[in-house]
Amino acid sequence: MNVYQLNPLEDARWPEFLQRHPEASVYHTSQWLEALRRTYGYEPVVYTTTAPGQDLENGIPFCRVNSWLTGKRLVSLPFSDHCRPLVDDPDAFQAILAEVEAECRRAGLKYAELRPFSGNPVLEAQDSYSECKRFHMHIIDLSDSIDAIHSRLHKNAVRIPIRDAGRAGLEYSIMNNEAGLKQFHRLMMVMRRKHGIPPQPISWFRNLLECLGEAMEVRIACKEGVPIASIITILHKGTIYYKYMGYDPAYVKIGAIPGLVWQAIKDLKERGAVALDFGRTDYGNTSLVEHKERWSATRSELTYWRTPVCAKKSDSSDDEEMGRAKKLFAILPDPLLRAAGNVLYKHMG
Repeated sequence: MNVYQLNPLEDARWPEFLQRHPEASVYHTSQWLEALRRTYGYEPVVYTTTAPGQDLENGIPFCRVNSWLTGKRLVSLPFSDHCRPLVDDPDAFQAILAEVEAECRRAGLKYAELRPFSGNPVLEAQDSYSECKRFHMHIIDLSDSIDAIHSRLHKNAVRIPIRDAGRAGLEYSIMNNEAGLKQFHRLMMVMRRKHGIPPQPISWFRNLLECLGEAMEVRIACKEGVPIASIITILHKGTIYYKYMGYDPAYVKIGAIPGLVWQAIKDLKERGAVALDFGRTDYGNTSLVEHKERWSATRSELTYWRTPVCAKKSDSSDDEEMGRAKKLFAILPDPLLRAAGNVLYKHMG
């Protein structure tokens, strides 16, 4: 079975195929891939068994990451929590996996990584691929009435903070412009500093907004005219993607983030949303898992796979390295913290 490559930014068959495929997410789209290309210079490519000129039957998108710091590799996809291989036929899937493995050898790549949901028998049967990371995924079902959804939320952890946000008189707005992006990014940097993590470059969010258009919304909560919290939501094929947030810790007790999320659910449900993708969570982050499940989110498993087979690294070693980095980032002045994010993220995809 032959395997071909196509450029999803130029081949009109790719967006047409995504419209037909029920498991295509926002991460598969040409718009998301274009934002990755503009911001980080990643080159997108799709592997398929469909010959040129024929209607696409399958495809797995990757980005070519060329980093002097972290190595040359294929990733499906960088800065994307998950990316299902859109291949229904097991033989076609196996052929693509074999070609990706061969590409790693030919091009001297460090590895190729796939990010499907767990329970993938074709990948599990491959000796040349191995699990490299595991996460929890959480999805909120929004198909019920808004009252029924609200009744399922945890009273103390979610419903009361939403009520508190209402009583605090917070003003909610959507600012899909440069001013809104700057307010969001400032609040994101405040939050990231607290956790010892640099913010992603503001150019990433500019490019997302330009590429995704009205599907993306920068939502801001203000207290007496002062921005105190912000989230970004993306609506795609009935799913809300909630992946980015920022807030001022001084106002955390008045429920600004829960208020923003609940407002987004109400707004976007009226526009056809039937699910909210709460994104991935590290296995060891039990507090975040509990927080998401208090929103009545359903947990599933997410496994990342690599070829060549990846060497196991101890969790304690990873924790020590991350701990040292967080201590450094937590003390950096704002310009240096921002610069760290601008430099490092393109090597991390």
